[in-house]
Amino acid sequence: MAARHRQGRRTIAIIVTTALVAGLVMGFYAGSRYQLWHLQDACLDAGGRVSDDGVARCEIEREIEREFDRR
Repeated sequence: MAARHRQGRRTIAIIVTTALVAGLVMGFYAGSRYQLWHLQDACLDAGGRVSDDGVARCEIEREIEREFDRR
């Protein structure tokens, strides 16, 4: 009987751990999408453009790259 009880607790622990890890992964993904959405919005407000794949490239960002990336 004790072995069955231990197995049940282990199963519950695995389920809870899996749910926590899945929640963290989904939270990070949702957070990154939310941040990307804000960056794209700010880029459009600054007069930049957003490419078809969703990557925001702002004119301001390009000017900063030219300023500090002299090769």
